[in-house]
Amino acid sequence: MIAILAGCAVVLHKSFRFVDKGPLLGVDDALPNVAITLAERGRYGDLGSPTQGPYDVDRTHAFFNYGPLYFYVAAALTWLIGPSFIAFRMLHPLGLVAIVGASFLVWRRYSVIGSAVLAAGILHIYLHAHWPMARPDIMVSICAVSMFVAASRAVERGGWLAWFATGFFAGAAVSCHQIAASVALAAGVIWVWSVLVERRKQIPRSWRPEAASLLALISGGALAALIYLHAIDFRLRDCQRSLPWWTIAPL
Repeated sequence: MIAILAGCAVVLHKSFRFVDKGPLLGVDDALPNVAITLAERGRYGDLGSPTQGPYDVDRTHAFFNYGPLYFYVAAALTWLIGPSFIAFRMLHPLGLVAIVGASFLVWRRYSVIGSAVLAAGILHIYLHAHWPMARPDIMVSICAVSMFVAASRAVERGGWLAWFATGFFAGAAVSCHQIAASVALAAGVIWVWSVLVERRKQIPRSWRPEAASLLALISGGALAALIYLHAIDFRLRDCQRSLPWWTIAPL
């Protein structure tokens, strides 16, 4: 436990010391403009880069590539302290620390070694190969980990709420970045696996609990999709025109 806390402290310390120096500026550092627009103008869009794609799709009141959960969080931060380049970049290492904390909550009932190994792995990779990035990728990881946390509770204890959370975070991961489509697939595989395990126990039961858990799983994913569609004003045609087919296919 002490080693885990020490590793997180080292990462945060180094990030705070150098977050405003390296890299000095990247193209992705312009992405928080979406959060600033949302916080200051109430519009989910990018006024700094108003068009996108080969068809010059208007994105001053919609942003199709990523989000919207990351930008909601960044917009709340902007509302609280104002636009801050350092704060936007620090969401990345803070997200890694949150992931380590979530793993500890899941594995502490068995052994904290699992959480320690995870912490050592991702923190080592961050210190040697990453840097604080002002872009939504970290939210994909947070949603994926949250999905597995919810799924573990759903498998252990059952209940529609845990399955609903599993579906929601899986769908949210996909909406944050379409490359996370495998997370949604993993949620479905986990549900099927849980059903097969229960049936192997040969416990007489009706189909209703399985149907309820599946409905909750799908409903959670549908809510995540609805949040994304609402953010882009349900502009599905513009979304398709803005992104290459291999990024829109998972949706």
